[in-house]
Amino acid sequence: MVTLTGSASSESLTGTAGNDLILGEGGQDTLAGGDGNDTLEGGPGFYDRLLGGEQNDLLTDPDGVGGIDGGGGDDTIDIAFSPDWVNESGRPLAPEVVGGAGSDSISVVLLNPAADIVIRGDGAQPEDSDGNDQISVGGQYARVIALLGGGDNLYLGGDFLDQVQGGDGSDRVYANGGMDRVSGGAGDDYLDGGGDDDSVVGGSGNDWLEGAGGNDTLDGETGRDTLAGGEGDDRLSGGVDEDLVFGGTGRDTIEGGVGDDFLLGQADDDRIDGGAGFLDTLAGGAGDDVIVDGDGAGLVDGGAGNDSITIQFAADWDNDDFPGSEPIFNAVFGSAGDDTINIVGDYGTAIAWLGQGEDNFTGGTGIDLVQGGLGFDVILGNGGSDSLDGNADADFLSGGSSGDLLIGGEGADSLWGDKPPFEQDQSTLGDGNDTLYGGQGNDVIAAGGADNLVFGGAGADTITATDGRDSLLGDKGNDSIVTGAGDDLAYGGASDDTIYAIAGNDMLSGDEGNDDLYAGEGFTTLRGGNGDDGYYVGFGSGVTTVIDGGSDGAADALILYKFADSPQAPAPEVFFESSGGAWSILFSNGSGRTYFDPDEIQWINVYDIRSDATQVQVYQWNGADYIPVSPDSTLVI
Repeated sequence: MVTLTGSASSESLTGTAGNDLILGEGGQDTLAGGDGNDTLEGGPGFYDRLLGGEQNDLLTDPDGVGGIDGGGGDDTIDIAFSPDWVNESGRPLAPEVVGGAGSDSISVVLLNPAADIVIRGDGAQPEDSDGNDQISVGGQYARVIALLGGGDNLYLGGDFLDQVQGGDGSDRVYANGGMDRVSGGAGDDYLDGGGDDDSVVGGSGNDWLEGAGGNDTLDGETGRDTLAGGEGDDRLSGGVDEDLVFGGTGRDTIEGGVGDDFLLGQADDDRIDGGAGFLDTLAGGAGDDVIVDGDGAGLVDGGAGNDSITIQFAADWDNDDFPGSEPIFNAVFGSAGDDTINIVGDYGTAIAWLGQGEDNFTGGTGIDLVQGGLGFDVILGNGGSDSLDGNADADFLSGGSSGDLLIGGEGADSLWGDKPPFEQDQSTLGDGNDTLYGGQGNDVIAAGGADNLVFGGAGADTITATDGRDSLLGDKGNDSIVTGAGDDLAYGGASDDTIYAIAGNDMLSGDEGNDDLYAGEGFTTLRGGNGDDGYYVGFGSGVTTVIDGGSDGAADALILYKFADSPQAPAPEVFFESSGGAWSILFSNGSGRTYFDPDEIQWINVYDIRSDATQVQVYQWNGADYIPVSPDSTLVI
């Protein structure tokens, strides 16, 4: 080995073809290693120039250099810049540190808070080199610009501003403290911004991006990337392809970009946008999150907190996008908290579990399968053949148009087969045949248009119908049932029920209990069953058939009524059939009654009854009797 030692003066020392030791000593020296594995030590002086040559060289300087280039080979560069170092122009702008070709190890320490430096792992033409460099920076400085070049490189930043540009290889960057700017370039990179507010861009390739502490901006760009925001309020974008994005703690803004992404907000109040991609998985985690997706999502979970979820199915969704997967199912979980969920569009099937809390669900025009949870839930199916289950507690369910299945579950529920009552336009009703189950509790059920099937379930239910041929079953409890304009069947079930026929040819059955049955404008059949039943037939009613089907010998009553404000209403016709027991016929004009105790009457026809001139015509099998009745008289027939 040849040793070359300079003096206090500025000198130029060049090594031999072998392995040389070159010591600059004082002055502004230029040290060139030449061939061989050389060691170059700049020594005292700010402006030494160290040139390593083509082999594996060691280049060091304790207090700063004017320029350094490792050249070819696998070089080790160890440079420190003293606190009072300035360049030849008097500025703390350090020269470029160039590793050159080969796999180099570069360590730079700066001790001036105003110092800037540029570090090149592979030299001026990084595309011509694929060396795997290791670069570390420490001390105090204003900014480090690191250009990693080709190869699989490692960069360890300091606690201040690092601007790092990766190359074509798979780089690992740990920027550490400072407001860093990191870009991975091509290759599968691991990029960690460290503490403070960092900007990290993955570039092409399948990258892993870490924000760590601070309010970071992470962008995966192209490739299947993994992004982790860490602490702070971060902005995360997956970019193109299928990405995994984790927000971490803080109020994060997350966008999936193009591709079917997995996005998790984790803690705090996050905003999550699935971006382009039909089958994203979106999870809010803890906190009050806003979750949106403009063209459909495969799985959405709001997590804990009061979340707002809006999923829109793109107009260009087509089964050709999902060969062999018809239909498409999309699952939405409200989880804990008071959530608001909106489904927009008409493609696919949305499956939603609302979880605990007071949730609001609004479906699209497609099929919605919704399971409510604990708490007062508002579930609106809108279009499509929906299945809505309120589950526990008192809920509000509206099926919308098409044929829907609504289940109230436990609690005092409100079920509407068509439009909810708060929707302004009630001029048109849906044409779907709905099935509505009230379940336990005192429910309010509105069947809506078309031909519907209603089960009130346990509890005192209020059931109404509109158009269509409906079957209305009160089941257990003291129910109130009102038929609609169609030909309806109403069945009270156990307990004391009140059933009203409105129009159409209706069949009303009270079954068990003391029931009150009201005839309507059409052909109405009233069947009481066991218990003390009341049959109400008003002036203006159509032809009514009363069948006392009870076998318990209870006292039933036929009440013929007319209100003073409708004196011209036509008299009703009543066909009566009794299976035995005590019977009373009562007439009411709104202010007084006349009582009749018939023995065996086939049917009754009442004509133009007035409070002061009452006449009842009673038809029996063998003829007719005309009986004048005054308001205060009692007549036994």
